[in-house]
Amino acid sequence: MVTGEVSDADTIGSEWSAGSCGRPADDPMVEAIVLRVNSPGGSPAAAQEIIGDLEYAKTKKAGHCIDGRHGTSAAYYVSAHADRIYADPDTFTAGIGVIWKFSDISNWMEKKAIISPS
Repeated sequence: MVTGEVSDADTIGSEWSAGSCGRPADDPMVEAIVLRVNSPGGSPAAAQEIIGDLEYAKTKKAGHCIDGRHGTSAAYYVSAHADRIYADPDTFTAGIGVIWKFSDISNWMEKKAIISPS
């Protein structure tokens, strides 16, 4: 999953998926939105955009996810927002793992007299 208008055999773009959720949600002939998720993950930003579209669609229709061979990381994050997840017993499903690393350099800055201690 990536941000943008992409759709090919290996990649899904968050803007492309918006149309896949939004248009059917507004169609009175559609009873439910079903996403087929088969991804080892992707960009957290793309997942957030897809989730926003799914949440919008769920205000109008039931939202379901069918997990294929993979449903890990950001893909599982998207699936978790569905009303129901259907998965084959052989589907590889794993948690959401996002790491943010921050460095605390305040002690170094105090020693270099860049900032005064508070």
